[in-house]
Amino acid sequence: MNEQTDTKPRIDLTSLSKAAAGMLLSDGLLLLWLYPVVVLPRCLGSYLIPTNSNAVLYIYAVERLFYILFALVIASRWVRRVFPQAEEVKLSGLALSLLIGFGLWFSYIVPIAAQFLPLPNMDRTMLAVLLLPAIVMNLHFFFFLIPIALGHVRLGEILTLSRTLISDDRWIGPRCLLGPVAVLFLFQAVIAGFSPDQRHVSVSLLSDFFSGIYWLLGTYLSTAVGIHLAQQHSTIFPRALQQASTLTEASLSSTNWLSASFMPGKGFVMLCLGCLVWAGNLMRLAELPPAATIKIEKVSVQEGKVRFELKIQDPLYKLRGFHSIFLSLASEQRTPLAQFPSRAVAIDSKTDVLFGFPLSPDLQHVGVEFDTGRKDDDIKSLKDIFLWYRNTKLAKVEFAQDLTPSVAAGANP
Repeated sequence: MNEQTDTKPRIDLTSLSKAAAGMLLSDGLLLLWLYPVVVLPRCLGSYLIPTNSNAVLYIYAVERLFYILFALVIASRWVRRVFPQAEEVKLSGLALSLLIGFGLWFSYIVPIAAQFLPLPNMDRTMLAVLLLPAIVMNLHFFFFLIPIALGHVRLGEILTLSRTLISDDRWIGPRCLLGPVAVLFLFQAVIAGFSPDQRHVSVSLLSDFFSGIYWLLGTYLSTAVGIHLAQQHSTIFPRALQQASTLTEASLSSTNWLSASFMPGKGFVMLCLGCLVWAGNLMRLAELPPAATIKIEKVSVQEGKVRFELKIQDPLYKLRGFHSIFLSLASEQRTPLAQFPSRAVAIDSKTDVLFGFPLSPDLQHVGVEFDTGRKDDDIKSLKDIFLWYRNTKLAKVEFAQDLTPSVAAGANP
């Protein structure tokens, strides 16, 4: 007995990559001012240096807002060009775009952010497990902007139609993102090679300016693929009548080098190349001493926590590229006592400096706290514990008594 399996062919992204490239080139004048606006939050964050985890989260939230609005503008713009009968996005559509966009973002950013918080290992592990359903949910609703651009304004309807669009190819979302992710990965790797810890402001700003490439390329390819899928399901999307000529015309105006950056095959090659470049960068970064000079003023142990009073100064780079989160306590052989600080606060201003310092050439008095999870007597009995910054050994730590100030001199290459 012969049985036929209902296997649907994977969507060929070759022609759609050409269409996406043509769409991008067609919007060149628009992108000349729109792209800088989209990457502005990240560039401002790079220049001003956020001084605490809340500021970092706010910057990423504003950046996500700009990205969602950018994707909605491009999707609605090209949906109306392909389907002239489609209505303009209304205020309710804008609100749903933000609701779904931020909901999908929070679903994976919260478990990731939790890994850097001073939580018990069990709690961090449980939150990390939530990444799996978050990824599945993001794949299911990958094309949520297409129904909104077509005029749908009911949440349940939008989510259902989004899942319908991926029914022919469950992996179309990751395939759309592979090329853009690889381009960004390679760009960032090459730029980071000039200053692995980004202590040079020009390198940091350049890296953040190009951070939007992933969203730029991903938006155009996802829009082209989403429009194509809507045409294939025109019985479900009444407004998506067969008008393929617009995408065909767009593909004719594309260039080979640009369309290649959208393709998964080329993306895999660029991803491998980017991995090699990043491997070299990370090896250099791990051994790169901090530019700042660090002086240990005082050490105390209480309730399993080791507290330091440090004096930190970097007159050349103003502490750009120095992050307290990379401090650690370990033996000379790198047996860890605490892998990262639970707190880092500027003593004078009470500012959280765990993830970055305000730019200043002046001497900074910093209180750093490590949560070891051990008894005080066990900590004080340790004889070969050092303060480290990444793989650079800074100074030996004496727990039994207050320290005579010792200096861990950084380099200013």
